Amino acid sequence: MTADSAVEEHVIGALMLAARAIDDVLDEGLHRDDFYRGSLALMYDAACQMYAENVPVDALTLAARLDHLGWLQDAGGTERIKEIATLVPTSTNVRHYARIVIEQSTRRRIAAVGEQIHARALDPTGDSKAVLADVEGLVYGISDERRRTHTVDLRTVMDAAYDRAERAHTEGKSVTGLASGFTHLDNLTVGFQPGNLVVVAARPSVGKTAFALAITTRVIREHPVAFFTMEMSENELADRIICAEASVDGTKLRTGSLNADEWGRVIATTARVRDLPLLIEPGGALTAVELRSRARRLKLRNRDLALVVVDYLQLMTSGTRTGGRTEDVSAISRALKMLAVELNIPVIAVSQLSRQVEARHEKRPMLSDLRESGQIEADADLVIFLYRDEVYNPEDADELGTAGICEVIIGKHRNGPLGTAKLAFVKKFAKFSNLQQSG
Repeated sequence: MTADSAVEEHVIGALMLAARAIDDVLDEGLHRDDFYRGSLALMYDAACQMYAENVPVDALTLAARLDHLGWLQDAGGTERIKEIATLVPTSTNVRHYARIVIEQSTRRRIAAVGEQIHARALDPTGDSKAVLADVEGLVYGISDERRRTHTVDLRTVMDAAYDRAERAHTEGKSVTGLASGFTHLDNLTVGFQPGNLVVVAARPSVGKTAFALAITTRVIREHPVAFFTMEMSENELADRIICAEASVDGTKLRTGSLNADEWGRVIATTARVRDLPLLIEPGGALTAVELRSRARRLKLRNRDLALVVVDYLQLMTSGTRTGGRTEDVSAISRALKMLAVELNIPVIAVSQLSRQVEARHEKRPMLSDLRESGQIEADADLVIFLYRDEVYNPEDADELGTAGICEVIIGKHRNGPLGTAKLAFVKKFAKFSNLQQSG
């Protein structure tokens, strides 16, 4: 698909008529690359530079700037610029014409992607699942591209940083990302930030899934969450949510031996949470390629998707041939970090810790305990370890005051402090809560 030259010329002509026209087209998200004709793209680029420097844009000043940049002849020369300036009687409809240019540009991108898809489909050497994931990435890229920016100067990012700081100061917010619902933890992390990979790690039976679900049920009160479960079915996950939210024993729920009060809580909990936006993605051992593909599709259908949770990392495969399990886990870790950046939301990955924890006198986890890959530590923006002393010293738990207590240890924090938050944990409900609420 080509383009209507008159529409593109109208946009450039309007920029030479009124200063506010540049504000209008920039607000619509018009980029240099949206112009089909290279000569008009050069004029637009030069006009934007002049606007940034507060230099008036008209036929003479635009020609001078293009000449200074060495672009004048490629843009068609001074007479061509004067001609375009006289074609446009008013800048009133410049937004409308900018949207048309963007629309035509998008359609050309779709056509180009279609050609790439056709070529990939006919390539006999490509794995079909990998090809499908690449195709979905290409299509997702078209819809996502309008929100992306190109090179940004320091002034722009510094102004944005100052605005964020001023807003935080004015509003007095201590949490700037997604809140976990656990006060002490949120004070340490200031919330889970967009683009961040958060790894939640512990030994078996400490409460990794319960912790991830607790965060999930807090977030879905305000935003959609995608929960990829590879260890449990969707029915088991629903049972877990009911038990934690209603404070009922899982065994009693499964066997139907609830008393009237407990059953009343189950009914109330089910009614309260059933319409919350939790998107459960069961699927056994997903590959990194499949998970990324599913997450993209969910984001396309749910633009407000705020969090992806993966339970758990070691049950995934990379989907590619690697030199061993360590390289496989490294590839998975990198894919999850790339997914967080691509969707611009936090990704929480539950991870198993290695058995070397059990061999030490001190059982509290360390970064070196992350199972099978140091790449997990490298990719993660935040590493959270869960530790319950009563798992290792049950006979002394009451005396030591560790019964029902879980230490949430921040082992790595790329943009903040390390520290430990203590939460209440009721094992029979698989429920975490703020410590002061445990009674």
